[in-house]
Amino acid sequence: MVVQSLNGLSVRLKEEHDLSFLDELGQVFYVNDALISGNLSFGIHTGTRRLFVKYAGAQTLYYPNSPETAVVRLQKAIPLYQLLENEPVNQLEADLDLPNGIALVFPWINGISPHSSNHLLEPVQSWPLRFKLNALDQLYSLFAKCAKHDYLAAGIDDGNFLIEPLSRQLYLTSVDWFLKMPHRNVRGRIPGASWYIAPEGYQSGARIDELSVVYTMGALAMAFFGNRISQKKKDWRGPENLFFLASAAVSEKKEKRPYSVQSFLDNWRLSVLDIPISQYEQ
Repeated sequence: MVVQSLNGLSVRLKEEHDLSFLDELGQVFYVNDALISGNLSFGIHTGTRRLFVKYAGAQTLYYPNSPETAVVRLQKAIPLYQLLENEPVNQLEADLDLPNGIALVFPWINGISPHSSNHLLEPVQSWPLRFKLNALDQLYSLFAKCAKHDYLAAGIDDGNFLIEPLSRQLYLTSVDWFLKMPHRNVRGRIPGASWYIAPEGYQSGARIDELSVVYTMGALAMAFFGNRISQKKKDWRGPENLFFLASAAVSEKKEKRPYSVQSFLDNWRLSVLDIPISQYEQ
């Protein structure tokens, strides 16, 4: 292991790597060198604003594959970030093709990462109903837009979210692991946290499709309103009609789930319309 210094902050790597391009962006105030994705993350202060920079190309400490693999993943993610302009995902401002890697530049979001919490959405569960419904609707809409362009939402993990407590806004910070359709599970396990992965995500050779994303959507609803592990009605703390939709979405058998991402979103929105307005501030 080698330790490099950036503005007094340590960067631990398997071998030395040129990160001097960061000096041209501004002053480094944050470093995350412990990611398992093969990326390094930096917070940069330009003098007038703050940026979030995601970099691939270095031999990071906890990534078992080659830096080139991480570089290719970020390169493939660029069109998807561009597609998701104005969606609740960190907005790509620039991509830098560098001699030894690639950097994606985003605005810095002042938010709380729920990754350190015992429950992904522990802060969110205290929000009034209307904020929960709005956050979920935005995420579901993002997934539907991806599906229309042949992308599957995958790699969803607690660390992919940021919560803005004042505006009560939920952001997805990474779509790097989203999959292009059609996709076969050749790894035996697709990326992401276990509670958001459909059963076929663990089956080698299984087809990963929109029904797999529908499962993730149902699991997110369980995280918002219930218990994402048990997925039982007794743990549900939201409108009852939404539980039945979420429960169908997390069915073990694919054929019992809503048949597409858009169909789940449409049915979810219709069910939301049936919720009495008096409940929205609860």
